[in-house]
Amino acid sequence: MSMSVFRESVTDEQNRMKRILISLVAFWLVGSAFGQEMKMIKVEDLVWTEHPVFKGAQTVILVGDPTKAEMIVQRTKFPPHYRVPPHTHPYTEVVTVLSGNYWNSFGESFDKSKGVELHPGSVFVLPAGHPHYTWTEDAETILQVSFIGPGGVTFINPGDDPRNKDGGRTRQSSDAFGLKHLLRFCLLQPNQAMERTADRCTLHF
Repeated sequence: MSMSVFRESVTDEQNRMKRILISLVAFWLVGSAFGQEMKMIKVEDLVWTEHPVFKGAQTVILVGDPTKAEMIVQRTKFPPHYRVPPHTHPYTEVVTVLSGNYWNSFGESFDKSKGVELHPGSVFVLPAGHPHYTWTEDAETILQVSFIGPGGVTFINPGDDPRNKDGGRTRQSSDAFGLKHLLRFCLLQPNQAMERTADRCTLHF
């Protein structure tokens, strides 16, 4: 490898790390605003609803409104032998494995041989716009995901997107994350009572 190519590689990596650090600082700054109001959410009060994009998975919102540029904390539950095709998000997300074993890999083509198994307590940081794909094996898996909204997802292969029934090209839209689908669940979730003072419905996918 020539010295010029090496320097370019180092610079690209440094820039990537800077973007991740900036995003994490943004998490801290936005999160500090929530510290002004105490919030407690009991696990027994959570009501899971079907994920509007990843059919067969379930999701629940803990903090935030994914239609706004603010901190979002959600949980997603994947059944055994579930596969999420290669996709990207417009934000940096921090993912923590709460239970089960979760497999993750980066790239635009699904290849299990390149995956890394993440056990409960494991964390990974996915930079904005970075393609990745995930799957579960024999156990149900629950993740906790934190990011700065608004939410969104774009599949590398439009044919993998269940929102794209006609197989056309998929990009972000006004309902790119299935907001209309989950609005009707908002008032039905008892854990939403924790957010009455915020006077809003917090949904994410």
